[in-house]
Amino acid sequence: MKYFLLLSFLWLASTSIYAQSSFREQLAYKSDIEVERFQIYPNPAVDYIQLEGSTNVKELVIFNLVGRQVKTFPAVEGQKYFIGDIPKGLYLIQLRDAQKRTLTTLRVNKR
Repeated sequence: MKYFLLLSFLWLASTSIYAQSSFREQLAYKSDIEVERFQIYPNPAVDYIQLEGSTNVKELVIFNLVGRQVKTFPAVEGQKYFIGDIPKGLYLIQLRDAQKRTLTTLRVNKR
């Protein structure tokens, strides 16, 4: 009985480790070029935000913490995006590519 429990535990542990590593690989979207580092600044923002590292980004979508889409911008290198008309608070910004796949999600504090 002890051996059966030990083998069952080892089997469950190895299955769990494999599933976690496989799931991480599925979640990580990697383009053909290379994994990029994105940064939105200033953070906290008042009226404008700017995106750095946006070679594959085609769209910025701003969501509030409830999940409601607040604004959408086409991504342009070196562009400032006006957010002065949205209320103060914490927002999530999805960076999407040309196929509307989410590259990453960044958090911005609007003051």
